[in-house]
Amino acid sequence: MKLTALLSLIIFSAVAMTGCSGGGNEGAIPKPQAYPRLSLPDSVFTTLRIADVEFPLNTAATVNESERDDATWIDITYPGIEGGKLYLTLSTAPAERLPDLIENRIQRASLNVGNATTEVTELTSAGGWDGILLVTRSSLTTPVQIIAHDDRHLLSGALYLQMSPTATPDSISPIIETVKRDMLTTLQQVTTIR
Repeated sequence: MKLTALLSLIIFSAVAMTGCSGGGNEGAIPKPQAYPRLSLPDSVFTTLRIADVEFPLNTAATVNESERDDATWIDITYPGIEGGKLYLTLSTAPAERLPDLIENRIQRASLNVGNATTEVTELTSAGGWDGILLVTRSSLTTPVQIIAHDDRHLLSGALYLQMSPTATPDSISPIIETVKRDMLTTLQQVTTIR
């Protein structure tokens, strides 16, 4: 074998081995870091009754009721959702005053949404309540809101989140989907006991 051929073979082998050695971090690309897996409740519901109104809420949630300003305030905390609480208010009003209350809640929800893209679901419950579900996926503060009413009652509320400054809409997506599912169930089944 000629010296030049042998030298070429040695150089080729050395280059090939260096390329396969994985030595050095030059040009290394970090892997994306996954969001922590959240342990969120299943879709199992229990019926909450306040005066003559019934609606389902998730059985895993902690529910606290209080009476304020001629309304029942319902504070709902989900296990696994740190820094988040669902605030609902159930008001009873005479028929002539109800449109003003509804308009006030719609205006408040609009201010929470701002100019962000929002999914709007309108429906009528089996109990005859008209409802609206608002989902603003880019919102890190009030991503889920509801407004529902019959001829005497108004149920409204929002999921409020207090997330870290580094939170992104993708990181809270499982929370939004869980609360959206639950509030859709609430809106579909809210009823007045007559």
